This record gives sequence, structure tokens and C-alpha cells, in this order.
Amino acid sequence: MNFKIILALLGILIPDIHAVHDRLKLLIDTDAGSDDAVALMLALKASDMVDVVAITCTYGNTVEENVEKNVLKILTIAGRTDVPVYSGSKKPLKSYSYKPTNFFGIDGMGDTEFAKEVTAEVDRSMTAPEAMSYYAQLFPSIPLFRVLLVYRNFI
Repeated sequence: MNFKIILALLGILIPDIHAVHDRLKLLIDTDAGSDDAVALMLALKASDMVDVVAITCTYGNTVEENVEKNVLKILTIAGRTDVPVYSGSKKPLKSYSYKPTNFFGIDGMGDTEFAKEVTAEVDRSMTAPEAMSYYAQLFPSIPLFRVLLVYRNFI
């Protein structure tokens, strides 16, 4: 769901990219089920328009461990193993009893076999929230990264 919001914002911000002759920088937070996988692949392949600076993985369509595996598979297929991946929430932030429904299969990607060797890796040097904070400081002039800075400093 977070990724869909980012893509909607991408549509709003694209005119600004051409105005400054710079690619839109995206930090993507995803639960990487099949739906997010398609959107993620589109963002990764639109490198002339967007720069995916990092991907953070979170519990959602499936458990976070599967989300990481799915993101690494997508990066491998896209030939974008240069994009850092960070671990996020292992469970819902609120204490309600939501559990993945397996609508996208147990692994979130339809339980399909992946024959290709996965060459991307999770960066364990920091967690997803730490990575978000890091990139917000690295790109403080970008509108949504500024929101991260405010959140980090005041909430």
C-alpha cells in the first residue's frame, strides 16, 4: 500500500524532475507482494526518470523475511543489485491480530519457483528506520525526505 502512495506521488512530482533536470529520488518502503513487485520493477526500470536510492522491507502481504527475499529476487531480475535493501518491521506496528491472508501465496509472490541465483543482498549495517533517517539527512531538500526529518526529530 505504501508503494502505491509513492507511485501516486511520483505522478505528481514528475513535472518537477524535468524542470531541474534531475531524476526523482525514491526510497521505497514495501511489503513486496506480487502487486508491489510490478510497481517496484517499473520504478527500477525507469532509471532515466527516477533514482531508487534504497528499499526498505516491512511486514504486510507476507512476513518480513519473505518480503526481503522477494525484493532481492526483483533486484536480481532487474539487474539492479546496486540498490541497498534494509530490514524493517517484523510484525504490525499496532497490536491488532492482522495476519497475511496468503492472497499472494505464502511467500507473497504466488509461491512460484525462482530458478535464477539471487545476487542482491540485504544491507544489515542499519535497520529500515535508520536507513530512512540516513537518506532524509542525505537528501534534505527533497520534499518527502523532509517529512522524514521532521518525523524523526519531533515525533
